[in-house]
Formats: sequence, structure tokens, C-alpha cells
Amino acid sequence: MTQTDAMSGYHFPVEALTIVSLQDLLLQYPDRHVLQSQLKQFKCTRNNDVETFLHRHAIRFEEAHKSRTYLIVPEAVCTTESPTLNVLGYFTLALKHVPLGIAVSNTRRKAMHGLFMPQGNVVVGYLLGQLGKHEEYKVALGSLLVDSAIGILQDQAQRAVGGRFVLVECAPHEKLLQFYVQNGFSILQDDEEGQMVQLIRQLS
Repeated sequence: MTQTDAMSGYHFPVEALTIVSLQDLLLQYPDRHVLQSQLKQFKCTRNNDVETFLHRHAIRFEEAHKSRTYLIVPEAVCTTESPTLNVLGYFTLALKHVPLGIAVSNTRRKAMHGLFMPQGNVVVGYLLGQLGKHEEYKVALGSLLVDSAIGILQDQAQRAVGGRFVLVECAPHEKLLQFYVQNGFSILQDDEEGQMVQLIRQLS
């Protein structure tokens, strides 16, 4: 790909991007305030939850082992002693208990559990939580973020401890639902509050 976009005076070709874990950055930045200030440069005003999570909660969740955050950054960041992160996008991964409603078929329940019908109608999978792109970076990163998350789950988490599916929750907007369906997810059900749509993708 040759598309680039200027942000903060730099050009970032998509092929020059890489993934860095927040866990590794916490070792690289002994001063949490410096790292926090770097994360706060990320802008996603059209999705306040995505922006707020990275600005205020990502480090606390990382240190409490509640989730893992992965950042899409220019590859040069990984070779610089005192980098400016320039976070272009990010996603989070976590564990999730999923109560299954009456709309979920027995066939799907068994497929999600893997062995037999789940007791108590609750299954456990991975959650692809926050997922967003810096609003000033114009190149589409959505599929890259999803593919990167699936790759980490299959290569690391699933290999280490198992797991059969990944869940996403999104607002019932046609474009959002279409994006996830195009990236291998299928609609499961509405969440318990009826405000979000839950979609799943089976892990191979």
C-alpha cells in the first residue's frame, strides 16, 4: 500500500506501521505521567468512549490485568530511545462472560461451548473491546486492527489457554454491523440492556 497521511508533520505509510503492547511500553516508560501524556495525543472525538478509555483507563486496566491494549504506531517508534508514540489506532483484548439469551439456538450454544450445552447459559470467550483510529489519520485501519487482534488471540492466547470465539459489542448502526460482518463476525444477540449488538467470530 502506498497511501500516506500527514499527522504532526510526518508521513506514515501503512506498510511502515507496527503493533506495540501497552504492557511493553509500561516497561519502557518508567514515568507513567509521560506515557499518559503520549496516549492523550490520540483523538477520536466521534467515539468518546474509545478516546476516553485510552486517555484515562488503559494504563489502570493494564496494571490490574483487566485487559490488554495494543497500539498501532509508526515502526520507527520501536527503534527510538525516547519516542513520540503517534498512536494511529488501538484495540483492547479481555476475557468475557457471555450470558446467552433465548434467541441463541442450541446449535450455536454448543458450538460456542465446544463440548456440550453450557450450564447456566453462560459461555466464556475473548472480548475485542475498544477499537478505534486517530481521527487525523485518513487511511482505513479497521480491518488491520481486527486482523491484528485475531492474530494475537490465535498465536498467543488460544495457543496458551484455549478459547473458541471472540466477541464484539457495537451500537446497532448499519455501517458498524456491516464492517464486523465483512471481517468475519456474525450477529449473536442484543446485550442484556438491549442497547448493543453482540457479534462473534469463531477462532480456528
